[in-house]
Amino acid sequence: MFDIALVNKFRRELMGFAIIWVMIFHCLSDHIKALGIPVLSFLSEQGNLGVEIFLFLSGIGLYFSMNKNSEIIPFYWRRIKRVIIPWLIISCPYWILKSIIVDHDGAMVFLENWSGVSLWTKGVTTVWYISLIVVLYFLYPFIYRLQKKNSLFIALIMGCLFAVNIVMLTTVPDFYASRERAFTRMLIFFLGSLTGEVLKKKSWDSKKHGMFMAYSGAMLVIYIIGILSAEYGFDWFSKPVAKLLIRFGGQGAAILVIVLLCLLFEKVKMAGVKKGLSFLGGITLEIYLIHVFITNIITKTGFIENKGYPIKFAVMTAVMVISVIIAWIFSKIYNSIVDRLENKKSAA
Repeated sequence: MFDIALVNKFRRELMGFAIIWVMIFHCLSDHIKALGIPVLSFLSEQGNLGVEIFLFLSGIGLYFSMNKNSEIIPFYWRRIKRVIIPWLIISCPYWILKSIIVDHDGAMVFLENWSGVSLWTKGVTTVWYISLIVVLYFLYPFIYRLQKKNSLFIALIMGCLFAVNIVMLTTVPDFYASRERAFTRMLIFFLGSLTGEVLKKKSWDSKKHGMFMAYSGAMLVIYIIGILSAEYGFDWFSKPVAKLLIRFGGQGAAILVIVLLCLLFEKVKMAGVKKGLSFLGGITLEIYLIHVFITNIITKTGFIENKGYPIKFAVMTAVMVISVIIAWIFSKIYNSIVDRLENKKSAA
């Protein structure tokens, strides 16, 4: 039986792996596809599963956080300090450049994009993950209270989310198309919260193991069916439905990756690799934002559009490395300032 405690033990390493996978997806998947190696192409193109890994681990982390201190204001302050303020600082230059200087959209559009509201109002997906996670952070204290009363409430919410996605796909397809990547990913966040409860209570038994693996296995089957239908010529479903199956089934694929990585980390020493992944796992937010913005700028300016394959590959690899360096520098400066301010406050 898989030891679920390994997920918490290697949480930072898993986060580090996920951000590398997401960066490869954004920066290199098209160039890797050009190599004509099917396995590498497939793995790089599934890098968006890193988001599922983030959300699953976030659900676990938030459960632990609320279990430690269930007061709402301290919970919100920790999220504001760790996520929202860095997000607004890092995002501001990009949205000034795009919304005001380049597109001349004006102050209101800038504020809409900068705040992340534009995902929900206009379907702007530039940093859709942050727009989603902020909403989930805001709702989580209430979700946690429902879960503490009865975890079946969370299962019910997940069932409702399945239904809501299907209804939106069939009734408002245009609205849904630009927002489905957020709505479908909510499910694995709730699964993470349920897993956090099991970890905290140390109540992982054969029954829960069976239910967890059955759910994950069913989602993995759905994922494979969606992939075959959408990308390998098996016209079992229309493209929107196949995409929905891939999104839903991504939970199972992500869980499979998490389980395999946990077993690898547990069985194989590779201290240097784990240390590197843990380092990256501590600055995933900063890396995510910075690499998305730099990639967008390079893409929209056509900087490498007419360059040869080696130059394109080298530039986008450099984007990944530079994003990590900038993220690390920003994190060091930001955390130093926050620590100094908090020390002054506690001294006063």
